[in-house]
Amino acid sequence: MKIFYISLGSFCHPKILLRDTNRFIQESLPFDFHSTPGTYTIYNILEELYQNKKYEVDFKEILYTHQFNSTHKYELAVREKNDMFFLHFFDINDLKENPPKYPVDCSYIDENKIKFIKDKFNERFNRLYNLMNDPDNILVFLRIENYANPVWEQDLVKLTNAISLFQNNNKFLIYSQINIDESQDFYKKNALNYNYKIPVMCIKKLFDETIQNTLRDIFLNILTTFEEIINRCLSLRINNIVSNFYYDISNKKLFNLNDLNYWMDVVALDGKTMICIIKNKELIFKSVNNIFEL
Repeated sequence: MKIFYISLGSFCHPKILLRDTNRFIQESLPFDFHSTPGTYTIYNILEELYQNKKYEVDFKEILYTHQFNSTHKYELAVREKNDMFFLHFFDINDLKENPPKYPVDCSYIDENKIKFIKDKFNERFNRLYNLMNDPDNILVFLRIENYANPVWEQDLVKLTNAISLFQNNNKFLIYSQINIDESQDFYKKNALNYNYKIPVMCIKKLFDETIQNTLRDIFLNILTTFEEIINRCLSLRINNIVSNFYYDISNKKLFNLNDLNYWMDVVALDGKTMICIIKNKELIFKSVNNIFEL
């Protein structure tokens, strides 16, 4: 099973680092390279995507022009209906005429360009929907918040609830927020947080644009640590559902990484065959393409 990293904002740089370090990423997905300074943006969009099996962006206003890009060209900051800010998809050449002031409604943008961007994001949301319902991948969502969030607890509940709606059973969230209780910090408790609908690696850290240089190694160490946890797992297919089990070698137990209350005793494991006991019932698995099939 491959690890797919899925950026959920709140700024561009985490996705840039994923790409720069050659980690396996899907084609462009809808939350890449946007500003989303409110977690509500993400869970509102995900809930609509789940309910309608699609999501259509609806542009509301042009906020301002900016040069926050590598070439320093003038681009438009455009607000979408759920406050996802499109910073790098429209520029001043897309204006039919210069508005007298900002903010201003989107009628100033060429209709053909608006349709082009909407069609592009229809494809990206369709790609995300299919990926989140594909049972044979490990999905690691990244919500790296570059601001202090006073309502992080409520937001985290709503975000994990929204992610859990989709069918893939191997979903995880890496959530970085400076206001997280220190007791919840992964590096304090040395464990994933299972108090939410999906397991969460909580990181008490504020990552900003310096994630590309000063904080780069700290951020990449978080990803490496999570990957080491996954690499110590065995993939089991039961009732056509693939789940990851952490193998405690010393105690010969398998713990479901998605639900640590669910575990099995390992009676025998010889590489190709594994025999387990759960609730006095014997289960025999055969390894097929690195997945233990019941």
